[in-house]
Amino acid sequence: MIYLDYNATAPLRTAVKKAFVDGLEIYGNPSSVHQMGVKARRVVEQAREDLADFVGAKPHQVLFTSGGSEANTMVLASFAGREILVSSVEHDSVLNVPVTKTLIPVDGEGVVDLQALEALLQRRSVSLVSVMAVNNETGVIQPVKDIAKLVHQYGAELHVDAVQAFGKISLDFINSGIDFMTLAFHKVGGMKGIGAVVATAHELLIPLIYGGTQEKRLRAGTENVPLLASLSVLVKELRENTAQTLEIQGLRDYIQQQLQGAIVFGENAPRVANTLCVAMPFVKAETQVIAFDLSGIAVSSGSACSSGKVQSSHVLRAMGIPENIASSAIRLSLGWQTTESDAQIFITTWNALYKRQQQKQAA
Repeated sequence: MIYLDYNATAPLRTAVKKAFVDGLEIYGNPSSVHQMGVKARRVVEQAREDLADFVGAKPHQVLFTSGGSEANTMVLASFAGREILVSSVEHDSVLNVPVTKTLIPVDGEGVVDLQALEALLQRRSVSLVSVMAVNNETGVIQPVKDIAKLVHQYGAELHVDAVQAFGKISLDFINSGIDFMTLAFHKVGGMKGIGAVVATAHELLIPLIYGGTQEKRLRAGTENVPLLASLSVLVKELRENTAQTLEIQGLRDYIQQQLQGAIVFGENAPRVANTLCVAMPFVKAETQVIAFDLSGIAVSSGSACSSGKVQSSHVLRAMGIPENIASSAIRLSLGWQTTESDAQIFITTWNALYKRQQQKQAA
């Protein structure tokens, strides 16, 4: 089966479940109230240390949230009323934050146009630039270090949404020049409901949730200890499965090569190993989704976070893709459990659908 998200291995699923149960036991069977609090705090801080080490940050720079959307909203909302630039291919959790934003153009591969970015920085007094590390629809990787250098040259801060990058490419927060990095973990098999803001300067952030003193007084509310216990397990498993990325990329590339009449988006740009965004001209995405579903293959017609949308992808529009092509685009995500047999089913289904379309046009 080819799943929508980048799936966890069976050992990881087992370990995460155990961590979740262990976390619950912190509350369920304490020998004393004091011991319960100490054990819970140890879990939270261990997760903070493990995550920081994995993404090249310091533990004190990590602030936990409920997920990537909250993290993105916190960063952008903290700069409300000031000049903000965001790339035109950002996730909706950035584009829909109710602050005034100016869009940065991208090229035909979906990569940020550095000359256009510099022109915007020269003409405006910019406080924040927001660019995602990896696009959630095409898998295209942005040149974050080059962007950071340019942004800092003009005295602005850089926010990077790294939700789709986490666990798929190496992240080095301190040495990449990022000021704010936002994360979530369910795209690589982690539990839903947890995310993070990694920040060089917490004093530039304002809270979205007020109350207690948790998370440096920036995110009130009792920490979700079971989820944080599972995060430490996730990071350990990701370290042990780095070699499988090459296997997934090989399978993705094989699929791409075997598809008849396919238009591959971001083909000439660096991409993460598991993502393939592709169009079958003259066949609507909805028709393709149904055909693959009947074959036991799960695909999406755009972002996995945008089910129910009927318009074509804003990412493809920003890349200059014509509407008739964009409306035929689907996204395929491979996971650790994806097999060669799964890949062959996808290829066979695609090519059969393409052949029927060719016959229809000829008639």
